[in-house]
Amino acid sequence: MEKRLRNQRDQMLALLKVMGDQGVTNHNLNDIGRRYTARIMELREHYEIETKQIDKATFVYIYKGPIDRRARNQPLPFETIV
Repeated sequence: MEKRLRNQRDQMLALLKVMGDQGVTNHNLNDIGRRYTARIMELREHYEIETKQIDKATFVYIYKGPIDRRARNQPLPFETIV
């Protein structure tokens, strides 16, 4: 991955962690990188990030922590195992 993009992703992750439950707006993330949505998608491969819409043009991204890889391999409660 290009160093600049990795740096943007790392900056966004650090900001999300620092802001905690308060979250970070899309406007703040846009200041770090215009393609912030692509960086958020990359981060979501490893971290749970919640999105809340505040108004038509404002979204807040909230860091919830790393994804538990073990939980991904477990069936959903309503699935039957054959």
